[in-house]
Amino acid sequence: MSDHLSEVVSELKRSCTSLKSGQFVPTLRLFSGRILDKDNENTTGFVENHIEKAVRYFVNEYHCKVFNLSFGDTNKPYLGGHLRGLSLILDTLARELEVLLLVSAGNHRIGEDSPDGLAWRENYPHYLLDEAWRIIEPAPALNVLTVGSLARHDQTWNSQRYPLDPSEIPIAQPDQPSPFTRSGHSVDGAIKPELVAHGGNWALSTRAGHALMDRVAGLGVVSTNHRFADGHPFTVDAGTSMAAPQVAHLAASILREHPDASANLLRALLCAHAVVPEASQDLIDQNKDFRKVCGYGRVDETALRRSLDVTSFEIRGTLSHDQAWVPDGAHGRS
Repeated sequence: MSDHLSEVVSELKRSCTSLKSGQFVPTLRLFSGRILDKDNENTTGFVENHIEKAVRYFVNEYHCKVFNLSFGDTNKPYLGGHLRGLSLILDTLARELEVLLLVSAGNHRIGEDSPDGLAWRENYPHYLLDEAWRIIEPAPALNVLTVGSLARHDQTWNSQRYPLDPSEIPIAQPDQPSPFTRSGHSVDGAIKPELVAHGGNWALSTRAGHALMDRVAGLGVVSTNHRFADGHPFTVDAGTSMAAPQVAHLAASILREHPDASANLLRALLCAHAVVPEASQDLIDQNKDFRKVCGYGRVDETALRRSLDVTSFEIRGTLSHDQAWVPDGAHGRS
């Protein structure tokens, strides 16, 4: 199992109650469909064909209804126009098979279009709206839920160890968009990403000429490690790939309680209970274009679970236009 796959699986199985109790009680059944090799490369044909084949297989053989795809093609940013390629295939699968697909928004690939040195901090968060930060295939797909990333921590390992040492500077503050997350929209201004979840942060080292600390700062998401047999059970990584499976976990949790819920209902429940964190809302208040980064916000898990506990009822029959039905015990309430 590759390190990326191990980390994504860890987020899919994550449970805060398990961490607090010290016991792990599985509540979800997880299947892993591998489409890339151990180096996260594809050398055996079109990846679109592999993904379509995998989705159809798990639907037919195991009746899976929620799929997480922490995958993106940085060579294919969405710059407008019609959807094509993997986005089109996922939209078709979602409609035909009535499944919910969750896709990561994609991470900015450090290169010529990246800020330099201190500019990472000084130009944040405005560069998130640049063309170089547009969502990548297959994030623009309209029938999937696309998930971007929020920062959770603002102290590196060294900052926690030496709190009076200011040499390592975080780029984002907690609950602000991660400095690597990508922005929408999709076709005809459709909101993408729809949701965000904690996926990590980056920092700058003033001792190294404001060099970027992307994977060595300890500002990412704690997950299981594929090197557990060597005595390294946990690792830390950052990316929208870590954010998407957290939302997939919530979707699967809804299905566990309501197994007949449709994919559209799952999407509606997740988005209806999303709230933009205050730190990100402050950015939107200054520039509404940051809605392209934050979408509807982060799912409020407490509110979501509370809504699932509400009892509903159905009334069958007819009712004339001048009649109203009031349940027993409701008289006199305002």
